[in-house]
Amino acid sequence: MVFSAAALIGMAAGCATSPVKRTEKMLAQSGFQAVSAVNAAHQQQVNTLPADRITPVKRQGKVFYVYPDPARKIVYVGNKAQYHAYQIALQDQHLAEDAKLIRNYNAAPVLSEDNAISSGVDSGWDLLWDGWPLGD
Repeated sequence: MVFSAAALIGMAAGCATSPVKRTEKMLAQSGFQAVSAVNAAHQQQVNTLPADRITPVKRQGKVFYVYPDPARKIVYVGNKAQYHAYQIALQDQHLAEDAKLIRNYNAAPVLSEDNAISSGVDSGWDLLWDGWPLGD
């Protein structure tokens, strides 16, 4: 029961920031500008954009990258350099998450064959290693 409560608290803490909020924060940090949809025509344009994704849009001969937030009636707008900065920030975030997973994996206790046998767990080590050289 203690484990369940701890797991729920950990999950709640991990969900404190939604993926959309994290994306919008990274977009702003990368130089994207939040532009309000001030009238019905602008809001309709925001609603036509695919949700939760950055879309290239050509306007007046230039390519812009836009990310809509229909609930807040805004769209994040950036140029090629800002989009590139966002992609780098996203890669950095993924690398940090991977590093955290690796640290957690490396910190996990390892169940040795002796512990498995003494705890009554059939480890299957004999079948797995049968016939393999054990080294010098």
